[in-house]
Amino acid sequence: MDWRVGTVRESMATNMLLQKRTDAGKVRTRCYSLPGAEFVYGIRNTVRDGGVPEAIGHWDSIESKVFPRKMVRDFVALNEEAISAGLVKPIEHHYYRKTHDKKRFTDKDPPRFRTFHLPPDMTFGMPVRPSTPIYDIIEHKFQDVWLQEQRLTDKARRAAQKEKLRLGKVYETRSSLLRKYEPPTEPPPLWHLPRFEKVCAHLDTFPTDSDRQRAFSARKVEAVARSGQRGLGIYTTG
Repeated sequence: MDWRVGTVRESMATNMLLQKRTDAGKVRTRCYSLPGAEFVYGIRNTVRDGGVPEAIGHWDSIESKVFPRKMVRDFVALNEEAISAGLVKPIEHHYYRKTHDKKRFTDKDPPRFRTFHLPPDMTFGMPVRPSTPIYDIIEHKFQDVWLQEQRLTDKARRAAQKEKLRLGKVYETRSSLLRKYEPPTEPPPLWHLPRFEKVCAHLDTFPTDSDRQRAFSARKVEAVARSGQRGLGIYTTG
């Protein structure tokens, strides 16, 4: 039975939020209305090209179109010719461009489409990754090389330290160390609200201070047999 509170209206079928949950493995309804059975989906094909018989009977070739290429002025060549003529001022270059003209992009390819002649023995692509020396890895050769390098580095460091001592070093005395000593200072306490500075504890689970001290001493004794860093865990069994 369909248990619902209230009146079931037809408009409820168009609201996806009012639909009941679907079963597992079924698509949830989107409440879209679909046309009837006589509706045909897709786009109508209005082009009638004759079908397969016409395609087999002749070849449909496409003629290539030649688009004229626009010729533009070559200002780089005009500037070079103006400088060769001894013109250096902007107004002189302006008048020179009005009286002279030079086009670029002739029958040859433009510079951006210029063909490059590559050597015949050139190989394209990236070099192949060298093979992994599996035998060196099995024999721990890289580890031995690294250890040898570390030994040489340590040896060079010790030799440099001996050389410094041989040249002469001023040793520190007690007086010099005391002059450089800086007594440790405690970091400033964290900031608290003034109204919480002198607030006493609101909970005390021990009747007296003597009971508290006995409980702490018993905890210290049992901490050896308990687990955890502070000895507060369960008892360990050995």
